[in-house]
Parts: sequence; C-alpha cells; structure tokens
Amino acid sequence: MVNGRARDISILDKSVQTTAKPREVADSGNDKQVGAPIPGMVCAIATSVGNKVKKGDKLLTIEAMKMQTTVYAKADGTVDRVAVSVGDSVDSKDLLVVLR
Repeated sequence: MVNGRARDISILDKSVQTTAKPREVADSGNDKQVGAPIPGMVCAIATSVGNKVKKGDKLLTIEAMKMQTTVYAKADGTVDRVAVSVGDSVDSKDLLVVLR
C-alpha cells in the first residue's frame, strides 16, 4: 500500500534456475544445415546419423496447431547430426539436421 492505494510490483527471483537450453540457429546460406521452417513440436524423425539422403528426401515432421509440416533435405549428403529429438519444441530457423 502506498498512500492508501494497493500497488502491484514484480520482483525477479534469481534463485529460480531455467531448464531450457538455447538451440543453435541454422545458417540460411548453407544447404548442409536444415532449419525449422515454422515453430512447433518435432513429432517424427525419418532419418538417423549416417543415412545418405538426396535433395528432397524427408528428414522429419513438425507439428504446429494440429497441422504437420514435413522438412526435406535441401541438398544431397550424409546425415552428420540430428540436433533434435521427438517431442522437442523448436522455433523458426532452429537447427534440425546437419549434413556432410
């Protein structure tokens, strides 16, 4: 209460630890890095490390608002790393798959 009136204030609690870790962002100029086209949740992964893929092959599926978006390879290559797993939430342009 200040001068007879109730006031709302926000206090930052520094003892609370966040569990979310920042994700890498895909380089848009590099065809070997595949980024998320939309924010959503990864619902299926169709490839794994070591698989050879061709341009246009299905890599994974992202679900947003009950609609599924398939992410395809932008170039030929071998899957070097899958940076997400099923159930992960991703933002637009987050790194999903790295090819070599």
